[in-house]
Amino acid sequence: MQIKYMLLSICLSPSVVFAQNSPGQIIRYRTVATEKTVPGPGAGTYLVSAPYGKPVLSAATLDEIKKQQVLSVELVYTRFRRSEKFDQTRLNLQRLENLQRILPQVFADNKVDWQLTEQTGAADFKTGQTYFHGFIIRTRKSAFTAKDREAELSTLAEEAKTAASASKSAGSTGTSTRERNTSAAYDTEPIKYYETGPVFGSDPCELPEDVAAHLAYPAEASIRNISGRIQAQITVNRAGGVQDIKITEGMGFGCDLAVKEYLKTMPVWKPAKTKAGNVNAYVTLNFWFAMDESKIPASEMPCDLVVVMPKDKKTDGHTTDESNRVVSEIFSRQKDWNQVAVVCDVTASMGPYMGDLLKWFRLNQGRIKHFTFFNDGDMAPDSRKAIGSTGGIYHSPDPAVEAVETEMYRAMRGGWGGDLPENDVEALLEAENNAPFAQRLVWIADNYATPRDLTLLPRITKPVSIVICSVQGGVNPDLLNAARKLKATLHTLYTDLPDISGLKDGERVTVDERQYELVNGKFVRIY
Repeated sequence: MQIKYMLLSICLSPSVVFAQNSPGQIIRYRTVATEKTVPGPGAGTYLVSAPYGKPVLSAATLDEIKKQQVLSVELVYTRFRRSEKFDQTRLNLQRLENLQRILPQVFADNKVDWQLTEQTGAADFKTGQTYFHGFIIRTRKSAFTAKDREAELSTLAEEAKTAASASKSAGSTGTSTRERNTSAAYDTEPIKYYETGPVFGSDPCELPEDVAAHLAYPAEASIRNISGRIQAQITVNRAGGVQDIKITEGMGFGCDLAVKEYLKTMPVWKPAKTKAGNVNAYVTLNFWFAMDESKIPASEMPCDLVVVMPKDKKTDGHTTDESNRVVSEIFSRQKDWNQVAVVCDVTASMGPYMGDLLKWFRLNQGRIKHFTFFNDGDMAPDSRKAIGSTGGIYHSPDPAVEAVETEMYRAMRGGWGGDLPENDVEALLEAENNAPFAQRLVWIADNYATPRDLTLLPRITKPVSIVICSVQGGVNPDLLNAARKLKATLHTLYTDLPDISGLKDGERVTVDERQYELVNGKFVRIY
């Protein structure tokens, strides 16, 4: 059965300000409509169910949820109602208020991603009763053990061997070796009629194969088990380059952004032609995001559909497709990051991002001149961690890959965090002192760990760029606030946010399809 998604936007009056993550704020978030939600099993996924049309909640796993770090909460309900007078918004608000009573800590954490999902498939009450109603809560481990760290180190060591071997014969990633679109100049000629249309490659299967090699399933869509279609319109110009990219039918959850990024760098086309020569022409493309083969529509020919499927889904909420390319893709986009000092979090769950950093550094050794790694205290008890002197900070002034790798492993073995807050700013200050020659500090931060020492931000004097890792449902507002105070640029896999220090109360920024408003000097997520 084909599943379609649409977005329903709800505008928040600027004259009304709700507390962040209060039921009154969450109820106004953007709603996603889908035919039916079937909560998938998996480590870190918990259900708090409610009877159809009732606010009462039931869950046998509250104690387990409290032991985890909550990443996202999805409120699922059904559109069908037996009476036009039935107030669905009021019911949703009551359910949120009841959840707040039993899990208040989830509402107190501004890093939690909230989502409202409306099921549209039920045409009668009896069918609606068979659907899931209530909350899907996704978490990750809040405690990290020595065994976990050794497994992470082992994986990194294996990846380093593979990367060292691959760097000797480094070339284009994926299956396509044709020239890609990144260097194509913009063509201002108007669209014209053509006799022969634009053609991608020499084989009908080349486009699906290139997409499979270069377009990864977004982590947010993967962990939410989202499937659907995206339609994009592009212009293929006279040189075969792709320009004027528009998403004409989207589905959110990072998929629209992933398609846009792919289209910006896809291989060049054979342009449309007339007897007089090449002309600019429109092309419409459909991308099917499918969590499994049952979500792929039938087709007559094997290469008729352009399909994106997850390659490797992990139980902690990450997909290796995304986490293994975040850092490298951001560094590759920032051509002016030279003579930089990198300050990298090596606490729990950062392994894939550190592996990606090393992989990129092997091929671009001249651009990073100093590395600082921090682990939040070298296994110090949380009660002994003091702002500005927590420790667990390691430096590698030697820019040789082997020296950097050795120091990173030393920092990882020295500790892995303990409590969730970390000593990012202390590490940034030490990097300033140890690398006075650096023109910029590149801070590689864990989105789900707010630094304990943000009060130290005014001491930093060098320009800063923040690379955000583990972004699955929106950027941690505390890191947005840090970027504003530092006049820093902020970067995710899909967004490069410039200096936002000049924003005033009431103004908004958009990062990865989420909007944040500055309220009383601090960013609050709007939807």
